[in-house]
Amino acid sequence: MKETLETIILKALGELGVQAESVVLEHPADLAHGDYSTSAALA
Repeated sequence: MKETLETIILKALGELGVQAESVVLEHPADLAHGDYSTSAALA
């Protein structure tokens, strides 16, 4: 699942004109905030 999410995020960034080699997906400290988190929007 993690690899699928990374691929989707990289594709979306590419469509927005943002070139990224990789994205970092992490489990948030508080699992009430979701299964994964990323700072891709800040890149």
